Amino acid sequence: MTNRNKTELFREFVRSLPTYQPPTEIPTPESSEDDPSGES
Repeated sequence: MTNRNKTELFREFVRSLPTYQPPTEIPTPESSEDDPSGES
């Protein structure tokens, strides 16, 4: 496993998705207040 930050992992996850969406349409975990990780 390569040491990547949340943004990198999120981008990799999105790329693996069958329905790829442009990064501009995707809220980054760091800027998203509704972060599923619960890191408030």
